Amino acid sequence: MHGSANRPRMSHDEQLRELMLRHAAALRRYAVARVGDAAADDVVAETFAAAWRGIGSFDPELGSELAWLVGLARNRAEHLRRTERRWRQRCERAARHAGNGVDVDGGSSDADARLDAQALRAVAVAALGRLPRREREVLLLVALAGLEPAEVAAVLGLSPVTVRSHLLRARRALGARLAPLVITGSPKEH
Repeated sequence: MHGSANRPRMSHDEQLRELMLRHAAALRRYAVARVGDAAADDVVAETFAAAWRGIGSFDPELGSELAWLVGLARNRAEHLRRTERRWRQRCERAARHAGNGVDVDGGSSDADARLDAQALRAVAVAALGRLPRREREVLLLVALAGLEPAEVAAVLGLSPVTVRSHLLRARRALGARLAPLVITGSPKEH
C-alpha cells in the first residue's frame, strides 16, 4: 500500500493492519451515516474483511486507499436490506420530534443547552433525510468520510462534474432549510 522500494514487502495481515490504523475512523463515520450506529461496526468489519481478501486488487492509479475502502464499505452497506428503511424511520422520528416545537427561552443552563442541541440535531437530520438519495450520499461521503469530489466520483461511478453538482445542490438545500435556525435560534421545523 504505502510501501517504499527499500522496505520488504508487507504481508496481507500487515497491510490490513496499516489500512485499519489509517482509515478505520473515517470508514466508521461513513458507515454510521449510511446504516446507523447499530450496524456500522458490522459494515466496517466486513469492509476490512473484503479488503484483506482483495488487497492485491487495490490499484493506486484508480484512487486513494480511502476511496477504495469507502467503495467496499458502500457495497457492504448496500447489501443491508434495511438500510434505507432504518434511515427513513430515523428521519421520521426526528421530524416528529422537531415538529414538537422545542424552544429554548434564552436560558443558559446545561439542560437547556442539551435540549436545544438535541432539537437542532433533529431538525438537521430531518433536513438531511429530505435530500434526494444521491445528493445525500455525495454529501455524506464528502462531509463524513472526508473524500474529495473526484474520489466520490470514483466510488459512485459518476463524473466529477456530476458529483460537484450534487454536492452544490445538497449544500444549497440544507442551507435553505437550516438558515432560519441560524437567524432565529429556534429549532422549529422549517
